[in-house]
Amino acid sequence: MVRGYLYVVNTNENESMRVSEEELYNLTGHQFDYIENLPDEKSETLVKDLVQRFAAYGATTGTEEMDEGKISYAFLTQEIARKYFAPRLQTLKDMIPDMTVDDLIDNGYKIKQLVEDPYGDAVYWNGSFYTLDYFMRNVGNAKVYFGNVLYMN
Repeated sequence: MVRGYLYVVNTNENESMRVSEEELYNLTGHQFDYIENLPDEKSETLVKDLVQRFAAYGATTGTEEMDEGKISYAFLTQEIARKYFAPRLQTLKDMIPDMTVDDLIDNGYKIKQLVEDPYGDAVYWNGSFYTLDYFMRNVGNAKVYFGNVLYMN
């Protein structure tokens, strides 16, 4: 199973926006089995796509020139988090009305995944690993800078 992408994000503009796979080897076997640097072009495309997704939820986005080049950013808020999670809540509500105990047993993982996907994309936020869902719940109201992206498996 493919894990997803690891986005390097910081809320402190003075922190490095780049992390190499070698710096994350200590997480191998815990958060992922394999990690790999992505080419800059692929990394930039993935960041652009994620920032556009946040913009679609109403986030103010842009780029700033920094020591490490042009860095994308988004102002994330609790309202953006609500919009991020709203489709999942609707899916959960659609599942619940006729749910039986057997459905709960059979669909427990799917329900858990709707609440927080433990195997989806993740962030390396201010030097620590988190699921993207955890990050969205906990970033609060902040200007978030996006660095490079790594591939996890």
